[in-house]
Amino acid sequence: MLLPHSWRDATSHPGRSLMAATGLTVDDLPAAIIHGSVLRRATPGTVAKALGLTYRADGRPVDLVVVGAGPAGLAAAVYGASEGLVTVLLDQSGLGGQAAKSARIENYLGFPFILTDGRQSADSGSCDK
Repeated sequence: MLLPHSWRDATSHPGRSLMAATGLTVDDLPAAIIHGSVLRRATPGTVAKALGLTYRADGRPVDLVVVGAGPAGLAAAVYGASEGLVTVLLDQSGLGGQAAKSARIENYLGFPFILTDGRQSADSGSCDK
């Protein structure tokens, strides 16, 4: 999953202009602006929450929890969900885990060809149950 974003160095002219326009100071860094809201001292967790990428229990009991969304974890979660299990996949770094960063993955989730873009494998393996 690709999230459109732009990066501004706080010491650059565009970075200083953005900080002035949003009322940010050096003490507020790192910061993120998401949907017009300024997150001061942003962490991966606060950014994920602002983007709606955090886990929220819906009251159903969970059958399978997979910790780590690398190639094996993502495969386990996809296969568990495809069998009808209520599945939760947790990863500290985001969707796709290590698979989203891999340049070459062979025979992933039963694909008979080599995937050369890790993001393709993470997107292809997603299952919404």
